[in-house]
Amino acid sequence: VSEGGVGAAMTSAQKIVLADGESYTLPYLFSWMGHGPNWQSAMAEGVAASAGLSAWNRTGDDTFLDSAMRFGNGALDDAITVENNGLWFPLYVFAPSYRVLNGHMQAVLAMNDLAEATGDDGFADAFNRGVATTKAVLPKYDTGGWGRYAIGEDAPVKYMTLMATQLKELGQITGDPAFTDLGNKFTADLKTPPVITGPAEPPKPLKLKKFKQQKPFIKLRIVRDKPVTLT
Repeated sequence: VSEGGVGAAMTSAQKIVLADGESYTLPYLFSWMGHGPNWQSAMAEGVAASAGLSAWNRTGDDTFLDSAMRFGNGALDDAITVENNGLWFPLYVFAPSYRVLNGHMQAVLAMNDLAEATGDDGFADAFNRGVATTKAVLPKYDTGGWGRYAIGEDAPVKYMTLMATQLKELGQITGDPAFTDLGNKFTADLKTPPVITGPAEPPKPLKLKKFKQQKPFIKLRIVRDKPVTLT
């Protein structure tokens, strides 16, 4: 993004922020999942914080740094304290139990950006708590052959690619191979063929005379390690 582009984007964002003390909330202006406009996302505030830092680095304008810090505070206001005093940044503040991994990691990375830029201990602590939570939940987001967008929900390809990048970045920042290894694995998962396992026992033969008025069918339990289309 050009210097003028990132600065203009941040200036435009200022027009819709909701200010609350030292925090900025960046509301979504459309309805989603049954919730009307102005719903909040810690991920959006994290992205805005990183964008503000980018604009500040490129322009030297301290108003962008101030905005970045306020967006970071907004993300922290929306964060959830979880097990072992960890921190989770919800993609949808109105649905805190819907734990979307890429949205959380985006805000965690923003906390590191802010801590490095400002030396603020609060952002550094938020980053460390967010990292600890991320590491603790990683096994829940790996099917063995694919990643999960949320618990029990396969990630679309574009989010698999994003999560792989985020994990590698966390690994580079923290030096923890758990993040780097899973990031590399997700990258490999994008290229490896699926492993599909059929039923343990063959189905019993159908008695076709019972199906005079409708098509016969049987149910087969198929296990796959990544999203597939079966015919």
